[in-house]
Amino acid sequence: MFHVMLALPALGALAVFGTAVVWTLFIFVQASFWVTCVLGVFCTRRKWLAAVPALLGIAACLVCVVFDLMLDSMIALVYWGVYLSAALLGYGLSWIIRRVGGWLFR
Repeated sequence: MFHVMLALPALGALAVFGTAVVWTLFIFVQASFWVTCVLGVFCTRRKWLAAVPALLGIAACLVCVVFDLMLDSMIALVYWGVYLSAALLGYGLSWIIRRVGGWLFR
């Protein structure tokens, strides 16, 4: 029982670190969505700028797979797939906002 009590602070620190990592990954997905949406709405002349978050996600996915940074590469592929889906949804929302805004302000 004494050994379990000695390990509790280490387990607590590991839980805090794991929570911070999960929140950081969640923030990356949210940032992908919102940055793509904002760039898609405001960058009408240079539409390729809306693809920058998606390109960063593809590059990060390739780095994770090539350098084997994850224990299981399937987890990395699923996460970056969710990231790229969020970027695609952000671009779709920006397209809808531009079309509705163009229709309303004619």
